[in-house]
Amino acid sequence: DPGVFALDQMFRQVVYPIGTRLILQNLTYIADLLRIDLFQWSIILSFINLALFLLGLYWLLRQSLKSKLFAFVITLFSVIPVHVLGGTTYGFQALGFLVRDLALGLSMYVLLLYFLAINRKKLGLLQLCFLIMGILANGYPLLFFHLFAVLLFAELIRKGKLTISVFIYTGLFLAASSPAWLDMFINYSPATSIDMDLLRIRLGYMMASPLFSALTQYLRRFFLYFLFILVIYWPIRRWASENEKQILEPWLVIAASSFIIAVVGVIIETFTPYAKYVISRTSIWFTLSAM
Repeated sequence: DPGVFALDQMFRQVVYPIGTRLILQNLTYIADLLRIDLFQWSIILSFINLALFLLGLYWLLRQSLKSKLFAFVITLFSVIPVHVLGGTTYGFQALGFLVRDLALGLSMYVLLLYFLAINRKKLGLLQLCFLIMGILANGYPLLFFHLFAVLLFAELIRKGKLTISVFIYTGLFLAASSPAWLDMFINYSPATSIDMDLLRIRLGYMMASPLFSALTQYLRRFFLYFLFILVIYWPIRRWASENEKQILEPWLVIAASSFIIAVVGVIIETFTPYAKYVISRTSIWFTLSAM
């Protein structure tokens, strides 16, 4: 009965953050202005997103790894979406426009700025990186909140101690993303508590319990990437030149940061009713680092 749905508060909630809604509304307005069918417009934008993502990834890898070959090969394989934790993917197919795909493409350029800041040892560029992340978080909060957490934790690992710069980065990000935070607080309403037994019946394959089953299914790729990084870490530390270590260090730090946060997320998602399939999505950055 449509009347039942109309009266249900859950179905009257604002689903998308305000920034995401503005992006979709403006793109719809452009389609109307150009008199393009909305479905065709969605496919066109999806291909633009894919090009933005692949070009940004190639540029990022070429600058950070100092190798055109490695950059080309990894970018080529990134055409194929890879399932990661939290029910999301690294990469996407151009089957229709999603703001999430646009955000993933833009995140490559944020990472590029992060690597440039590290390589050139420019504190100002690093601050700009966190500021831009905060601005972009207003359009798609989930992905850029994750990227912020990963890079902030990476900086803690890289520096080996808590410095004043960490608080500056956090302040810049929170200030720039304040519209997203305000929107979430204003439009948030408590949801019905999750029945863990029912969730295990329906989505048990996305939990880390039982552990053996999870390691052979849901966590399989995540665990294999972890083993791969462990295997190559010791030869790099022992035999790699100082220049090679300097090139790979930021990627290894991002891998460690994203891995730890994702593991914490999996534990929370498996044994508590909180943050379902949210925190573990930092495994996107772990997958990218492992490549």
